[in-house]
Amino acid sequence: MSSSAFAVDAEEAVSRIQKAYEGITDMKGAFVQKNVIKDLNKTDTYTGEFFIKRPLKMKWAYKGKAAQDLIINDDTVLIYKGGDKQAFRSTFSKDTYGQTPVVLLTGMEISKTSFS
Repeated sequence: MSSSAFAVDAEEAVSRIQKAYEGITDMKGAFVQKNVIKDLNKTDTYTGEFFIKRPLKMKWAYKGKAAQDLIINDDTVLIYKGGDKQAFRSTFSKDTYGQTPVVLLTGMEISKTSFS
């Protein structure tokens, strides 16, 4: 396949993915997240649930001993750690999160560079 044919195929694929995501308004599910620290030969596993209401409302509820809620509401990120009785607040923006998988879940415009 020539590089120009590949570019056209990539653009078509991104367009199809964008169109599919535009049709999704709500979703929920469960997740398992593994964090690996190679230098310490350590792996931590976290589980929880996520809830998404597009365009920019999300909640990630981590369960277990490291329980916390991560909430995105428009341009605000709130992380609540119930065990520590602490909350952290920061700003959410496309500039900050535009290159992460979160972009696919929020309804932000995706681009071919997101897949390279």
